[in-house]
Amino acid sequence: MFADPERLDISRAAGAPGHLGYAHGPHFCLGAAPARAQTEVALAALLRRFPGLALAGAPGRVPDPGTWRLAALPVTL
Repeated sequence: MFADPERLDISRAAGAPGHLGYAHGPHFCLGAAPARAQTEVALAALLRRFPGLALAGAPGRVPDPGTWRLAALPVTL
């Protein structure tokens, strides 16, 4: 995609959209599987401890292309 791809050049012009694959393929994040496992364990423990946990309003989202980030998640215990 770039001439001299092994050299860091922060002034290099951007390439075609989607030229990097940090979210899929061979460059998928190595920490994704452990993060999912940690999230599953944490949410299971939270729901066991607070079985009446419920949404108290609409989740607030942060604009971020390609992801679904929360800014707020109001709940009642």
